[in-house]
Formats: sequence, structure tokens, C-alpha cells
Amino acid sequence: PMVDVTDQHFRTLSRLLTSTTTLYTPMIVDEALNRGCNNSLFHTREQPLCIQLGGSNVATMCKAANKAQQMGFKEVNINVGTIHT
Repeated sequence: PMVDVTDQHFRTLSRLLTSTTTLYTPMIVDEALNRGCNNSLFHTREQPLCIQLGGSNVATMCKAANKAQQMGFKEVNINVGTIHT
């Protein structure tokens, strides 16, 4: 039910209401993160923030999860389709 809802504006409003609840990004495809989606899409004031990461390739999912961790996300929520190895 949160698809197309958890954008930056929604997260900013939510953060004004509470400073402790974990917020979630919209679904980010692993390759989008790997190819240049960066910190400018997310702000430190939104923390604690969980990234929802989607993909179906083990190697690109691992790379994206590592990048998300380096970006400072509290949690990586992994959503996978059929895994291709």
C-alpha cells in the first residue's frame, strides 16, 4: 500500500511528526543504485531510514546492498524476483 507514497515529501512530513520511527524509501532497483543513484536523493534528517532494494541478480543485489550500507541506511529491505546466478 506504500508504493508511490514514500517519496521525499512524505518522509519529510513523517519526520516532522516523529523523530524515531524508521522510514522507508520507495522501491529502488539495484541497478539504479549501482549506476549512480546517490545521497542527494536522501537526506540525513530522514534517518533512521531503510532502503527498499529490488532486483533479481545476486551479484548486482550484493553490490547495491553494500553501496546502500556505505550510504548510511539503517537497514536494507531486500525484495527479489526470480534469482539469476
